[in-house]
Amino acid sequence: MKLQTKIIVMILLLLSAMAGFVFSMVVHQTKPAPVTPERLRTYHYPISFVEQVKNDPQAGEKIFRAYCATCHGKHPQIPLNAPLIGDSKRWTSLKKMGMKMLLRVTRSGVGAMPARGGCFECEDKQLKQAIGYILEHSTLD
Repeated sequence: MKLQTKIIVMILLLLSAMAGFVFSMVVHQTKPAPVTPERLRTYHYPISFVEQVKNDPQAGEKIFRAYCATCHGKHPQIPLNAPLIGDSKRWTSLKKMGMKMLLRVTRSGVGAMPARGGCFECEDKQLKQAIGYILEHSTLD
């Protein structure tokens, strides 16, 4: 085969590959999904979440659901034998420690629970609200 013929064949193969690539890009072109509030809720934005619940009277419940319920919920996603919300026997005994001590334990973490219960952006006031929510829904008065 002559050199000219080889070069022409190589150029044709290269053009064919480029045409196939461009065709594939056009056929399989996808548009990004529109940004909707529902899509945004599927992502974890702890800083904006903490700002949103700053003066919310239901902050304790919202923080519990976003962070604590993973291990302390009635049906925990991570079963670590953590005291579950509604378990009056366990939480009544923990309540005797007092809010100051419960906050200290929450801030430093204990066992598998990370420091600040995983809500590193939460202020102490917000952690107290979450603890208060748990106690309110778990202890006998």
